[in-house]
Amino acid sequence: MPQHAIWKGTISFGLVNIPVYLYSAEKPSAEMHLHLLDKKTHGRIHNQRVNENGKEVSWEDIEHAYEFEKGKYVVVDQKMLERTAAENYETVEIEEFVPFAQINPIYFAKPYYLMPGESGFKGYVLLHDILQRAKMVGIAKVVIKTREHIAAILPQQDYLSMIILRYAKEMHDIKDYVAQNPLPATKIKIQARELELAQQLVKNMTNKWDPKKFHDNNKELLLTLINSDIKKGKVVGKAKVSKGKKTSATAGSASDKVLDFSDLLKKSVAKRKAHK
Repeated sequence: MPQHAIWKGTISFGLVNIPVYLYSAEKPSAEMHLHLLDKKTHGRIHNQRVNENGKEVSWEDIEHAYEFEKGKYVVVDQKMLERTAAENYETVEIEEFVPFAQINPIYFAKPYYLMPGESGFKGYVLLHDILQRAKMVGIAKVVIKTREHIAAILPQQDYLSMIILRYAKEMHDIKDYVAQNPLPATKIKIQARELELAQQLVKNMTNKWDPKKFHDNNKELLLTLINSDIKKGKVVGKAKVSKGKKTSATAGSASDKVLDFSDLLKKSVAKRKAHK
């Protein structure tokens, strides 16, 4: 079911202001939530909020604070957060336009939809069309829930979407891991035949992107196994139940061997052709 608008505001670039509604593009999490139980009693394990003296504290008695020295804090209340965010609240302020291809996807964090407001349809359509024609995105500042973000505004079919971007300071550079995982000192040579077969394999495996054909197979299998145990009566609760037999698996030994990439690629191409 579609969600309610998070807020009603405007997209601004230059002197243009476009009324919009902001909606989350994500559905509520479909992740399976597993509870923690005591192995001996099967009693539920609960998380509790306790202070450093071990005393449980209710939500209404909890506040946020910033530690500026060891053991010394400044309380950060809701009014302080609202004051820092007030300037750009409910405004998507585009500061520049950049080619979409220049944005590394690792910076993409959270998607939203920007739907047109009651007025200003022409400005909305104009922004959509210029972004689509130029293959550009608008880089904007936006405040959501008192926190300022940078975001990319881009066309989504006939409408506009917005992706919250991570700040550079939040990301590791790939170079940070080069020392731990270096490429071989001697340059790896790719044979022309291997490259040709790899290109052929990519061509044979090329499809239109359709996210609906992908499923969480692990979750579906786990649910099947859970339902099977329910039917068999393998459930736990207040009454103690007998434990099933333990099964053990022995892993086969693995040995490194030189791979013939041409042979692998030939087989892959042939398999893909047969699949088609």
